Amino acid sequence: MAQEPAPQRGGTIQYGHFQEPACLVHGWYLQRQFSDALVSRAADGKIWPWLATSWALSKDRKTYTFQIKPGVKFTDGTPLDAQAVAENFKRWTDADPAKRNGASFVYFSDNFESATATGPLTLRVTFKQPYQPFLTVLSHATHGILSSASLNRSAAETCEQPVGSGPFIVEKWNRGQNVVFKRNPHYNSAPGNAMRSTRGRPMWKAWSGNF
Repeated sequence: MAQEPAPQRGGTIQYGHFQEPACLVHGWYLQRQFSDALVSRAADGKIWPWLATSWALSKDRKTYTFQIKPGVKFTDGTPLDAQAVAENFKRWTDADPAKRNGASFVYFSDNFESATATGPLTLRVTFKQPYQPFLTVLSHATHGILSSASLNRSAAETCEQPVGSGPFIVEKWNRGQNVVFKRNPHYNSAPGNAMRSTRGRPMWKAWSGNF
């Protein structure tokens, strides 16, 4: 069997899309570039660990307890811990339409009860009633985790320059033209189903999404 060619580092990848999002946060395919989710979903539907290394469901099926991967930092240098993730849940379900995550609001906000850091790397998420598709919903790009500092800025600033822990960093959004990303040299939080040949590390120096 022929061997796969060795991955080549460097260069820029360009991607074209027919529509520009109103905001980089929850901006479909764009958010996957700069933020990671708690879990990843494979093509066969299997849920894989990502920022959450493991999870457990309570007997009444209302409470999920996640263990967060240690040693992960956002690209602003702050730690990605259980408290930061809890703050994302609170932002996703915010009463203010300008702040909340529209996907979260549609999928589970009416059933959502709380997200609490019960330890530095332990997160407990509780629903009013069992919510079977929760892990699949969490795997969506729109549920990428952002830094607390990023969330505490104005909605406009968060839209323009969001900060996650993903393989790329938002460098500049040229509205009406493209979004330019640069490689995150410290990326260490690829999902469990990432390509083994690259160990989940970005191979390009830059990434450009063109509209």
